[in-house]
Amino acid sequence: MVTAFFFRIFPYMRFPRGKYKGRLISEVERYDPGYIRWCKENTPWMLNQPKPQTNTAEQEFVSDYKEQQKLTEYLRNNPITWEEAFGD
Repeated sequence: MVTAFFFRIFPYMRFPRGKYKGRLISEVERYDPGYIRWCKENTPWMLNQPKPQTNTAEQEFVSDYKEQQKLTEYLRNNPITWEEAFGD
């Protein structure tokens, strides 16, 4: 049986190809643990966590969000008075 640690980290991973393509690894482990052992020994890359694919809009959103977080952090650490901000 594959270690429980693996399934706590990746309970919703799916097989990318092969006999159980598209099936959850944790689901296959319940009714065919021999296949999991076989994959682990012969094709360990099938059990690797896939990298998420992001499009340009998502990348821009994340970049803008990170910039906003940096600005917010800076302003929290460097407060200014009303007069400094608006010149009154």
